[in-house]
Amino acid sequence: MFFEGVMTTCYVVYRGRKHSVYTSWANYCVEVTRVENKLCRGFKSLEEAEASLKKFQSCEDTTLFEKEMWAPSPNARIHQAQPKYSTLVSVVILQSFVIIVLVTYIVM
Repeated sequence: MFFEGVMTTCYVVYRGRKHSVYTSWANYCVEVTRVENKLCRGFKSLEEAEASLKKFQSCEDTTLFEKEMWAPSPNARIHQAQPKYSTLVSVVILQSFVIIVLVTYIVM
């Protein structure tokens, strides 16, 4: 979910390859691309981003922090993890390919 009209300039990676604050979209993407269970968020200012990361690092129970973090805020844009193809979808694609190959083999 993205909030309209909010310019994101800093990105925090709470869970990823390396948890840190990033001011570059390219560096941020390197840290979160293809990482399962990543937790990250964009912020309007560096101060907000650093404060949020510090709060996360000081939390004993990060699930409470996550619930609070996902609450809508006018000052932040939330970057949710992109869902991956499920195993079922992969199986259906594979079965379709096998059927096409078999039909092609039988017809020829």
